Amino acid sequence: MAGGFALTFGGMRLLISLIHIDVAGLGDVQAGSVPLHHCTWGFLLLAAVGAPGLVQRSARVRAWRGLGYGVGLALVLDEAALLISLEDVYGAPKAGSASHWPSS
Repeated sequence: MAGGFALTFGGMRLLISLIHIDVAGLGDVQAGSVPLHHCTWGFLLLAAVGAPGLVQRSARVRAWRGLGYGVGLALVLDEAALLISLEDVYGAPKAGSASHWPSS
């Protein structure tokens, strides 16, 4: 679990940095105009490995579920700021720049 968590957390930090410096070919995943943050995939993965864990007791399967759980947990915790503030902190304009978001 710890290995999956560490590799995924570090990988997500690297990926976000590469997206923000506009590395060719990398970008956000969207459903229409709604961005799908990686915590979404983390929640889905946690549900996918947690539910079978209620009935499956095999040691081999438990090891793979532990890896999946670590990866899912890293995807969710990497976006703690988004979860706590309930705002898209990655899409927010930089300090001193004009906002491109429509006002309500």
